[in-house]
Amino acid sequence: MSSETLSENKLTTISSLKASNDVDLVRSYLRDIGRVPLLSHEQEITLGRQVQEYMQVERAELEIIELTGEKPSIDELSNKLNLSTSIIKKKI
Repeated sequence: MSSETLSENKLTTISSLKASNDVDLVRSYLRDIGRVPLLSHEQEITLGRQVQEYMQVERAELEIIELTGEKPSIDELSNKLNLSTSIIKKKI
């Protein structure tokens, strides 16, 4: 058998092993995600709103940092967003 044929056989073997590993990884991933329950419609909406509220606080915090060069306190964020400190703490 020539060295060229031998090299081709090795490449074919490596390719088939890689494809087999890829399929196994996909199967494993699909099996794993099937174990996690999906969110209900209400849960998705609630979590989406919480993320949006948190991002609003984050944006305000970044604006204050840009202006002052320091991380703002809860009171400063409260004043900036016109919300009580307890609501800011809850959103954070």
